[in-house]
Amino acid sequence: MVSPELLFDSLKKSNYLFVVLITAIMVPAVLARAWRWHYILTRGGIPVSMGSITNATFIGMALNLILPASAGDVVRSYYSWQKYGHKEEMLASTLADKAVALISLFLLGAVGGFMCGETKLAMLAAILIIPAGLILIVPVRWLWNILALLVNRVLKKDLDVDLLLRSFHMSLSTFFGAMFISIVGWMITNLMYFLAVSSVGAHVGMGYVFAIAPSVNILRMLPISISGLGSADALMVQLLGVVGVEQHLTLAASMIVNMTLIVIPGIIGAVLMLVNARSLNKAVILKQAAPNIDV
Repeated sequence: MVSPELLFDSLKKSNYLFVVLITAIMVPAVLARAWRWHYILTRGGIPVSMGSITNATFIGMALNLILPASAGDVVRSYYSWQKYGHKEEMLASTLADKAVALISLFLLGAVGGFMCGETKLAMLAAILIIPAGLILIVPVRWLWNILALLVNRVLKKDLDVDLLLRSFHMSLSTFFGAMFISIVGWMITNLMYFLAVSSVGAHVGMGYVFAIAPSVNILRMLPISISGLGSADALMVQLLGVVGVEQHLTLAASMIVNMTLIVIPGIIGAVLMLVNARSLNKAVILKQAAPNIDV
């Protein structure tokens, strides 16, 4: 679809100050994700530190580089099990966190779509709010039974399904608080997309960027590629082509986003995963040695 020569030329001509700004904005974008999960956990009575949750969030982003369907966002809960216990609460809270993230993303997409006159995109985002909201409201026990069975088969851990259900559902005040944090986070993330498009010399309204964000991020979640690399890029090329942005410019902008929002946090998470593994090994050794220590 895109000439490599035109693509590399677009990257060379991109505004490097914008790219630096996008990279800097990545930090609060990731911190907002961690804050949302931390908020849900602490409101549920689970005492966790913001530092450890941020650590697990980066690790989840590293796992997204090797696991399809953004599964790293769920697997990250394993690292919090190891530190704090509460395995059901940790797992359920990551899924609740994901549901809140989707609802806020769709809400912003609907608002952005209506603001820029893209009614079809706005309606699609508004409709998608319904199933995401129902997941939080309606307790579907058989799905949790399947999840508990999978965890038992893979990790050899037994899960209390009733506790999973209770931990997943949240009070209205907790939901609205998490929604506020999530909206702030998505606004920062969407700003990264807007600045990436602007950095390559293309001109797209902020409202349109918000309108297409739900479609792009849903594609990143589907198990057809790693973190949506390739598939999400192709979709962005199509969606921005509708408003007249040339294909090579869109792909260049998408690659900038992939590097700053996916690859760099993933590398940070990989380093933290290695550090975390060493810490866990030390903890196991000390635990084994403890009975022999004369205090």
